[in-house]
Amino acid sequence: PGDSVSEATPEATGELPEASGAETEASDGESDDVMPDSSGVPVLADLAALLAYPAGVIRAHAAYALGMVGLEAKAAAPALVKATADADHHVRRESIQALENIKPGIDVVGPALLKALEDKEPSVQVTALDALVDVGPQAIPTLAEALGNPATRYWAALALGEFGPAGKPAVGALTEALDDQRPEVV
Repeated sequence: PGDSVSEATPEATGELPEASGAETEASDGESDDVMPDSSGVPVLADLAALLAYPAGVIRAHAAYALGMVGLEAKAAAPALVKATADADHHVRRESIQALENIKPGIDVVGPALLKALEDKEPSVQVTALDALVDVGPQAIPTLAEALGNPATRYWAALALGEFGPAGKPAVGALTEALDDQRPEVV
């Protein structure tokens, strides 16, 4: 009594919650499970909702799946930004990678990526660094700002180096960073 599988919760069994109620496959073989603003991307709302699921492995896989959708998953960007602060470093890393693939813009991801450069998990830091570089020259002011923080200075200097001459607007901040005597920075 009380131990039967039929009484187990999805959280206890690791089962996924039921979908939003839409059919996953129509009779003509095409998906009907589409969020209204998703540009036809199936199950986008369900994937975004899974970013709040109790099991970290489910949250990480949901972030990964949203990233695989790419540009058409921009509606999920706010949920992914929130997930960059998740307790599980796998979720943080996959959320950052998804944001890199979705490309919502530096104004959306900048603060979260700067915070991720301070993460205690190196794989999260490196993923954030890659995402900032992938944004392109629009990230240069954000990276110049990161030079002012000793905790992110090293990563920001690395990222700015990837821009070559396009990084010229950050020269002043880079020059000030030369006062940092840590060998990995200068």
